[in-house]
Amino acid sequence: MATPTPPPPAYPRTGYPYYYYYPIEGTVYDLQVMGDEVLLNTSNGTLRYRVRGMSIKYMRVPSPSTRLIVLALVAIVMGFMVFMGFNMFSSPFSLDFGSLFTMFMIVFVIMIIVIIATAITAYTPKPVLVVIDDAGVEHYYLIHRSNREKIIQLVTQYRPRKENVF
Repeated sequence: MATPTPPPPAYPRTGYPYYYYYPIEGTVYDLQVMGDEVLLNTSNGTLRYRVRGMSIKYMRVPSPSTRLIVLALVAIVMGFMVFMGFNMFSSPFSLDFGSLFTMFMIVFVIMIIVIIATAITAYTPKPVLVVIDDAGVEHYYLIHRSNREKIIQLVTQYRPRKENVF
């Protein structure tokens, strides 16, 4: 298989080394094989490829939504710490240190548990459909949960015609 090429510098997805080396082009919801052509129902619309080959790779795909959840939790805890810090030193809102420390530790422990849980679910390997078109370019599509078994079965059963094998 051809080595994945890095996208151009103006590529919109940044922040993940994974996206730099394997640009995910969308999510596949359904797949139909018609001879040496493949019809993909993706998040970018319906695409038709003349294929040289297809395969399934299991890759760790960190989702942007997970990153947002973790950032939101960190922001909430930081805001909580700043708010409680101001309350501790201002006289009308003073709290005793025992209850403040207990509340902070409860929120901190919950935040750590949620961050670990989202990291575990985000970085478990997910099946990615790799389609090699007629020009030899690799296209990467995340496989949606709804038809995952069917798509994996179709790809494993697919055999390209003899003249298309390089």
